Amino acid sequence: MIGETIDRYRVVEKLGQGGMGVVYKARDTLLGRFVALKALPSEAGGADPERRRRFIDEAKAASALQHPGIVGVFDVLSTDGQDYIVMEYVAGETLERRMGQRALPLSRGLLYAEQVAEALARAHAAGIVHRDIKPSNVMVTEDDTVKILDFGLAKLAEAPFPGDDELTVSRGHAEHLSREGAIAGTLAYMSPEQSAGRPVDARTDVFSFGVLLYEMLTGRHPFRRGSQLETLSAIREAAPEPPTRVAPGLPPEAERAILRCLHKEPSRRWQSMSDLSAVLHDLREDSESGRGRAAAPDARARRSRAWLWWSAMTLAVAAAAVTGFLLHRRGPTVAAPLELARLTYDTGLTSDPTISADGKLIAYASDRSGEGHLDIWVQLENQPQPARLTRDPADDSQPSISPDGSRIAFRSERDGGGIYVVGTLGGEERKVADRGLLPRFSPDGTQIAYMEDAGWAPRRLRMLLVGAEGGPPRPFQPDFAVHSLPGSAGPLWSPDGRFLLFSGVNLREKGPADWWVAPADGGPAVSTGAAASLPRIDFVQYPCAWVGGHVLVAAGSTIEGMNIYRVRISPGDWKVTGPPEPLTSGTGMSHLVSIAADGRMVIPRFNIVAQLWSIDPARRGGSPSVAPRAITHDAAPKIGFSLARDAPRLAYSAYSGQGGQFRLVLRLRDLATGAETAPVQTRTRRISLNPHLNVDGTLVSWDDVVEGRPAAGGRWDLVAAARGIHPALSILASEAWTASA
Repeated sequence: MIGETIDRYRVVEKLGQGGMGVVYKARDTLLGRFVALKALPSEAGGADPERRRRFIDEAKAASALQHPGIVGVFDVLSTDGQDYIVMEYVAGETLERRMGQRALPLSRGLLYAEQVAEALARAHAAGIVHRDIKPSNVMVTEDDTVKILDFGLAKLAEAPFPGDDELTVSRGHAEHLSREGAIAGTLAYMSPEQSAGRPVDARTDVFSFGVLLYEMLTGRHPFRRGSQLETLSAIREAAPEPPTRVAPGLPPEAERAILRCLHKEPSRRWQSMSDLSAVLHDLREDSESGRGRAAAPDARARRSRAWLWWSAMTLAVAAAAVTGFLLHRRGPTVAAPLELARLTYDTGLTSDPTISADGKLIAYASDRSGEGHLDIWVQLENQPQPARLTRDPADDSQPSISPDGSRIAFRSERDGGGIYVVGTLGGEERKVADRGLLPRFSPDGTQIAYMEDAGWAPRRLRMLLVGAEGGPPRPFQPDFAVHSLPGSAGPLWSPDGRFLLFSGVNLREKGPADWWVAPADGGPAVSTGAAASLPRIDFVQYPCAWVGGHVLVAAGSTIEGMNIYRVRISPGDWKVTGPPEPLTSGTGMSHLVSIAADGRMVIPRFNIVAQLWSIDPARRGGSPSVAPRAITHDAAPKIGFSLARDAPRLAYSAYSGQGGQFRLVLRLRDLATGAETAPVQTRTRRISLNPHLNVDGTLVSWDDVVEGRPAAGGRWDLVAAARGIHPALSILASEAWTASA
C-alpha cells in the first residue's frame, strides 16, 4: 500500500500491525498534515450490518473524545470493501518500547500513569470504556507526554434510558455487543469480569490500568504465567505479589494504590479514574521532593501527605455544598451499623438522593453538567455513569421516585417554583403544585405530600397533599406548622400509606414541639411522645424515614457530626420509644435517608466548615490584590466577628459541643501572633453572641444566653485588631459510596 492514495490520504510508510489492523503513516493531501491510517481487518466490518454498525458507533464515540491524552479520531472511510480509521499521527514510541523489560524511574512512571488516568477519566465521563489498556496502546510523545491509542475496542456504556423509539433496537444491539465483545481485548490485561465474558464498565479499565501501573513501577507483570490458560487463571483467582517485594524502593502508598486497582471484585476497586489520578499526582510530587522514599518498617504506619489526601480527598473545599451519598444493602430488620461504600464522585454540588422501591434506580440533584444550575440525574444500579433527566436553566432538586419507578417528582425553581413530575425515561415535565418543597410519593403512587412556606415564622412550613397527576391541593393538618430544619425530610408516609408522621407544633393549642402521626385521609393528629420519651441525642434531631416498625432519626450537630439512628414506633398508639440505635457514625453530616423495599438505602453526607479569611484591603478594579489568607483553621463553624479598627485583634463566636451540649463560645485572637483565648468560662448550653471590639481593641462586649435566658453582656480587656477580615463558608464534601452486605 506504500505510495497508494486512499481517499485523500497518501500512504507514506507502515507504522505497525496488531490485532485491530495495520497502521500506516499517511499524508492528508487536502490539509497537508500527517495522519495515522488504520486499515481494519475485514471481520471488524464485513458483510454483517450489525458488526459494521458497532464499528461505526465505536468510531463515532472515539471521535467525540477531545483530550490531550487521547489520540484524536478524524474520520472513518470505506473504500473497495475495506474500512479505515483516520487518526491523529503521534511522533514517538509506545510505552511498551519505552519500558522494555525494566521498571521506569518512579517519578517518570507516576507522571505517565497520572496522564493515562486523566485521559481515561475523560473517556469514562463520556460513557466510553476502552477495554484494551496495555503498554502498546499508550504512546509516549517526543515531549514526554502520553496519549492513549486504539479506542477500536471501546464500548459505549449502554445508555440507562433510551427513548421509546430506540428501545427495541437498543436492546437488540446491546445483546449483539455483549455477544461479539465478550472476550474482546488483550488477555494479559483483562479484568476478571472481562475475561469471563461478563458485562463491563469503567472499572474494567481500572483493573487494566492497575496491571499497567504495576508493570511500569516494578518491571514485572502481576499475573503473566507460562501459558495463556495459567495467566487467565491467575487474573481470575491469584493475588498479585505485593509490589514493594518486587521493587523494594517503592513507597507503600503506591503499593496501596496499585493493589486497590487489582481487586477481583469491581466494587472494591477505585471507582473513579479522576480520584486515582489525583492520588498519583500527590505521590509524584512526594517522590520528586524526596518525601516518597520507602519508609522503614516501623514508620510505614505513618501516612504520607498523598495517603492523607486520599483519606479526605472527597472533602474538597467548594463554594457550595458538595454532597455524595452512601448506599447500603441490608435487610430492613437489621440494627447493626450500616456498611457503606462510595457511590458518586462529583466535584460539584450533589444532593437529595432517593432510591426506587426495587432498589434499581437512584435519582439525585447535581450541577455536574457544569452549566451553573442543578438538574435531576438518574443512575441505574451498578452503572458508573448517571443520565441527565432535566435541563431547565432553573435549579431542579429534591427528587422522589414513584413506587413503580415510572415517574419522578421534584422541586423546581422555574416559573415561580413548584412541584413537577416527569417520567424516569424523560418526556414532558408537568407542574402539579405551586411553591412546593420536598415532594414525597405515597406508597401507592396516587398522591404527593409536600410542604409550602406559609409565612408564619422562620423555618416553619405547612403541609399539603396533591394528586400525582395534579389537581387542587388540599391542606394536611392545617393547625400544625412543620419544622423546616436544614435537610429536613418533611412529612413521612407510613409503609401502608394510611398515615403521615411529621415533626412540628400545634399552632392552635400552642403546645410544645413533638412528632405527630395523622391519617392521610383526615382526622386528628396523635402525639408520639418522642419529645418526652426519647433521650436527646444532640443539638438537631428530627425524623427522616419511616420503615416497618421503626423511624429513622437524623441527629447531631456540625461539631460532632450528624448521623442516622433508629427508634421504635408502636402501631395503633404511635408511641415512639428508645433507646436510639446508631446506624452511622463519624463527623460527617448524614441528614436524609431513602429506603428501598429490601432495605437498601441512600444517605447524603457532607461536612461544613466555616473559616475566617483575610484579604488585602488595597484593591484594583474591585479585586483583591493578593489571594485571601485563612486566619482560622479549625473545624468549628463561626458566627459573627468584630475587628478592632486600629490594632491586630479579632473577636468571634464559634460553635462548640460535646456529648450533645451545644455552645457558642467567644474567642479572641491576636492576629499578629496567632494566640487565641476564650475569655468566657464555658458553661452548659451557654451561647455567647455578637462580639464587638472597641477601636483600639482594648475592650470587647458581647451578648450571652445561659440555659435559654439572656444574660448580661461581658467586658474583657484586650490589646487590639486588624483590617480586611472577611468571613467565608467552606463546605467540604464527603464520600459517595456503594456496598453490599
